[in-house]
Amino acid sequence: MHHAFGMPFQKLHTKLIEWYAQNRRHLPWREDPTPWHVWISEIMLQQTRVDSVIGYFARFIEHFPTPEALAAADEQELLECWAGLGYYQRARNLQKGAKRVIEAFGGKIPSDFETLQTIPGIGPYTAAAISSIAFDQPVGVVDGNVVRVLTRLKAIDEPQTPALNARLQPLANAFCAFGQASAFNQAMMDLGATVCTPKSPKCDQCPWKADCEAFAQGLQEILPHPKVRPERQKVFVVSGLVIEGESIWLAQRPHHGLLQGLWELPSIENCNDPAQLEQLGLTCNPQVSWQITHVFTHREWTLTLYPATGKPHGGHYLEHRLWPICELERCPLGGPALKALIAAQIAVPPRRGAGKQPAFQLPQKAAGDPQMSLFG
Repeated sequence: MHHAFGMPFQKLHTKLIEWYAQNRRHLPWREDPTPWHVWISEIMLQQTRVDSVIGYFARFIEHFPTPEALAAADEQELLECWAGLGYYQRARNLQKGAKRVIEAFGGKIPSDFETLQTIPGIGPYTAAAISSIAFDQPVGVVDGNVVRVLTRLKAIDEPQTPALNARLQPLANAFCAFGQASAFNQAMMDLGATVCTPKSPKCDQCPWKADCEAFAQGLQEILPHPKVRPERQKVFVVSGLVIEGESIWLAQRPHHGLLQGLWELPSIENCNDPAQLEQLGLTCNPQVSWQITHVFTHREWTLTLYPATGKPHGGHYLEHRLWPICELERCPLGGPALKALIAAQIAVPPRRGAGKQPAFQLPQKAAGDPQMSLFG
């Protein structure tokens, strides 16, 4: 076991545990690593930065301290609590999973790696995290940080694919066989996040430097090779900004497809002509606009927002509603709408990827032309 895969596992395990004791990140879900806390944190951390998750985690736990509390919640309440984290399907799947825990396991989250994967929304990675971190089961966690550490450690020269992750899983499991799986997996995550970083890794601070094959070969800046991503589809979108007093008109998207069930500014997709907003009952001032770009996994939106008048109606939307601007914090806004509102200087809570929150003010003048009224 010590030299399986050609590696001194026990020595490396000991080195990393010692490093972790001195260098661990202090994160709220680690202070009380119950299965529920680990589960929520791991779902939130998918596609989202750690520093963005910290505040949302505390708020979510306050609202839904147990699987029972989440299972009983109204979906709108859930989405309002999740508002700002994006990728809202994660929240819906989390609620489905909580309901399954109630129905199948009497409210007690199972410890077994395989059993955990029978719960909606829990795949191999999340199951490994819950099983090892909350229950100290000897299962390796293979996330992006761990993939980077292990591919450099063994100088594995191949693209990042699901097949590579599957190949690395036995390697991660072998480390956990020496015990302290909870601490070891979190140490691996922290090593990748703070030392073995994607660019400019801090090799001089790494406890595994002497055993790292990529470092020995000068490949640490090259490995792992980036994922091969398909070219994104370019989509143009026009949106209308309709303000009445201190409220703003928003529209709810259908419960299927992109941004399902989320709220946005009344919009026409696959279009760059603001006159087309007349389809939604809006009249725009085309001389003033704000433009943002929002990247999805397989497409890229270029959204142009125009000040408008009228009461929006129709389109593919489920509902149009006049939202008080002071209550936008609880509105489950889609990412593009959030960025567009911030570009137009409408104050909304700061969200991941949306830029800095401006001070609240109703827009009155166009940028670059103080004499032009936004609404013509």
